[in-house]
Amino acid sequence: MENGWANPPFSFLPQVIAHVTSYSCDITLFAPRWQHQSWWALATRHCALWVQRNPPYPTLTVAGRTGFSPPPVWRVVIFRF
Repeated sequence: MENGWANPPFSFLPQVIAHVTSYSCDITLFAPRWQHQSWWALATRHCALWVQRNPPYPTLTVAGRTGFSPPPVWRVVIFRF
């Protein structure tokens, strides 16, 4: 079996996780650690393993922000289905 890699736009995470959990997929999925999102419980329940990468490892930020406030930073989680 081959392993797929996915780093979808955050707005697509509910659909991607629903698809992965409905079908037999071998996939490694990168996502922000957003525990209060609707897809989080489904992902953690159905994945074989998940790992959080803390800084100094890569974090996700919003590009193109202007102003004096720092951009939001999210911890990266890697799910293995």
